[in-house]
Parts: sequence; C-alpha cells; structure tokens
Amino acid sequence: MKIAVCLKAVAEDDWKPRIVHGLPSCPTEYQMNPSDEYAVEEALLLKEWMNKPETEVILISKGIQKIRPVLVTGLGMGADRAIHIVDSNPYEVDTQRTAIVLSRLLQTIQPDLVIMGNRSSDFPHSQIPTIVAQRLNYILVDRIQRIEYDSSELIIWHQIASNDVEKAIVSLPVVLSVGKGINEPRYPSFRGIMAAEKKEIQTIPVDDLVDENDFVSKVILESFQILPSRVCRQMEGTMEKLAKDILKILQERGQGE
Repeated sequence: MKIAVCLKAVAEDDWKPRIVHGLPSCPTEYQMNPSDEYAVEEALLLKEWMNKPETEVILISKGIQKIRPVLVTGLGMGADRAIHIVDSNPYEVDTQRTAIVLSRLLQTIQPDLVIMGNRSSDFPHSQIPTIVAQRLNYILVDRIQRIEYDSSELIIWHQIASNDVEKAIVSLPVVLSVGKGINEPRYPSFRGIMAAEKKEIQTIPVDDLVDENDFVSKVILESFQILPSRVCRQMEGTMEKLAKDILKILQERGQGE
C-alpha cells in the first residue's frame, strides 16, 4: 500500500517579515506546517497498524530549495521517501495551481491513501484537499477525529453538523484531511535525522507538472502592505445621530454614497 502525505513548509513561528521592494522577505528558516505534522503522524500510525512490509509512506512538498529540511524532518519521523517539487516562486498563493501540481504527481504515484493537513498556518484557505480529491476522483473525508484500518477499508470517526460524530466505513482510494486532536506527532530522534540526511530526496521541477492548457487563475503576489494601526473611536448619541455620524465617516473614506 502507498500512503502519500502532502505537506507544506511555512515560516518559523518567531519569524517577522520585512517589506523589501514591496514584497515580504523570505523566511530564513522553515518548519513543517503544524496541521501537516498530524498528517505525517497519522500515516506512520496507519503503517504500523497495517504491519505490512510493502506499505510505504511518501512525503510530497512543493516549494523553493530552502524547504528541504522540512522533508528531512518528515523522513526522520519515519517516512520512507520524499519528493520535492521545486518551485522558484517563494510567494505561491494560488491554491488552484498548487492543487493541480500535486494532483499531477499523485496520478503518477497512484497512492491508495492521501493524507493532508486541514489548513496551512500562513494562507489558511483549506481548499487543497477538496480540489485534489476532485481531480483524482477520490473520496474525501475531513474533520476526522479517529482512524482505524480493517483489510482494504478505513473506519473513520469524523465530525458532522451540530458537532455530532459519524462513524463511516470508507473504501480506498481516499483523501483524508486531518488536524489538531487526531494524534500526538512524534519528535524525530537524532539518529532518525542523521539517517534522513543521507536519504536521497527526489526533485521534480514544477514546470514538469503544469500544462499550458491548465485552467489556473495565475494569481501573482505583486505587493504586500502591513495595515496601519487604527484608533478606536467611541461614539455616543441617539440611533439617528449614530447613523449620521457613521455615514459621514464612510463618506470621508470614500465608502459611502
């Protein structure tokens, strides 16, 4: 069985961006997106649960060259191999393009199971799992609280409307979107990291996975601005006076008619 884990490298928690020529400076160090740590851990737990030597956990990440240590961390946790989709654009904000690229690679791997974090800490669109599942024609299950494996099926407990929990039996292949609470991610050991450093990480140029006929929005981040701090204004009076005062403020800002 092949278990693919799509993960994202994000800036470290203490990183503070600087604006350089209208764009945010690139982080000096990257870390694994927190939600993706749960995805890697769940893949490793399922592999241990299955206890089959042919089962492998494959890590996939797209980004600039500097994100390689994030894949090394995942290998140190216990993943079998990793694939780095090399993209020279450090400001990728187009979820459609990212989903297409991941889907193209996953189609060549043909995994039985794809696990992703449910959101990224930098651009929390939470769209990638849905788009990838649709393009692969895989079942999608999200808001998962617990997973068990039985023969060729997964037994999944996931949250539905009104915070109720539904138990579902899902046939493979499937895309799972997981997050905080499903497990406790392990820390890679020193020995594991040393072994991971020696593993070869396959690299694929992003252009090899994008077709010129693909429908993508081609979103490009051209400038970045930090909003100025605003002063809170306390207003008093009747409802009629408050309405007039608010309208006046909006008109002064060019938002009222």
